[in-house]
Amino acid sequence: MALQACAVIVALVWALVDGISVNAQTLRPAGSIVLDHARFQQLDPGAESDWQAVALPDTWRARGLPQSGSARYRLNFALPAQPDEAVWAIRIDRLSSTHTLRVNGVLVNHQRGGDSGLDDVVRLATSGKPIPVLAEFPSQLLKPGDNQIDIEWRLITRAGMSTLTVGPAIGLRTGFEQAQLWDRTAPQLINAAGAALAGFMLLIWWQRRIEHAFGWFGLLWLLVSLRNSTYYVDTMPVPVDVAVLLYFLAQCASAVMLGAFAVSISAERWPRFERALRWAAWAALVAGLLGTAVGRLSEVRSVAYLGVIGLSLVSLRVLWHTVRQAPRRALVALLLGLVGVQMAGLHDYLYLQGQLPITHFFWMP
Repeated sequence: MALQACAVIVALVWALVDGISVNAQTLRPAGSIVLDHARFQQLDPGAESDWQAVALPDTWRARGLPQSGSARYRLNFALPAQPDEAVWAIRIDRLSSTHTLRVNGVLVNHQRGGDSGLDDVVRLATSGKPIPVLAEFPSQLLKPGDNQIDIEWRLITRAGMSTLTVGPAIGLRTGFEQAQLWDRTAPQLINAAGAALAGFMLLIWWQRRIEHAFGWFGLLWLLVSLRNSTYYVDTMPVPVDVAVLLYFLAQCASAVMLGAFAVSISAERWPRFERALRWAAWAALVAGLLGTAVGRLSEVRSVAYLGVIGLSLVSLRVLWHTVRQAPRRALVALLLGLVGVQMAGLHDYLYLQGQLPITHFFWMP
């Protein structure tokens, strides 16, 4: 009976965790202009400083550039006359959380940077991750004829930028809020519900300590929910290096906990796999601390996440071996849920490594 309950719970939780955050597809508002070409200048020391023409969306990894860095983008567009609307806006679905944005030389949006003037390199913070941005500004900044938008930003991961849409604020704001509902609000609610259900499972385990499966799965679900919820926090209260290390350790710990859960519901012993889980836990901790200390955690993550995927696949094998005797419906639901999670995890790994366009999104909510 406990096995059946675990199977149902696993299917439900992974159905929630694997919910794909769907971008709201909206028609382009009347009067708006989509900008899909820009001039690009890399601002990192030692990088090529000449202006280059680039197409948007611009994913740095696809152009052979690093995963992190700072840059300036300059975009131009023409207006036949002065806009009638009092407020215009710029919508960018993927822009660094550390940026400055100017319209015709006037600063209209500024997050976590330091303004040193248009002609100088912006003193940006050492953090930054791609987020959706809507920047509103008075239409008096615009003029008939040529107009110019200058954006400077820094990213520590998935460097690049999406297309821009500029137009009357009321039309852009509606589409932006719809996208925010699916891309950010819905995943946050899913993770909050997941954390609550995980707490309920841990209470069951606290009352019945022999239910190891409930304990391990409750811990796993709670960790995943808390980790995923921080993806939608733009400003972290801890230093960037510490935040990246915590993300890394949480990712590795989730794979270890999944393996521990698989072993806990198995009627057989898996001594070699159990040893591998213990070694993986200690190796992740040591590698994470050393990688952070020497500033090479990104390289450590690239290798370690392949091990995380490998551990998860072995966990699937253990679960498959265990649930073959379970009722067919529970078996199908469990396996479909876990296979879906593995596919989502592989997609997110490729996205994190910059192998997918910057306009993609994490499949894990």
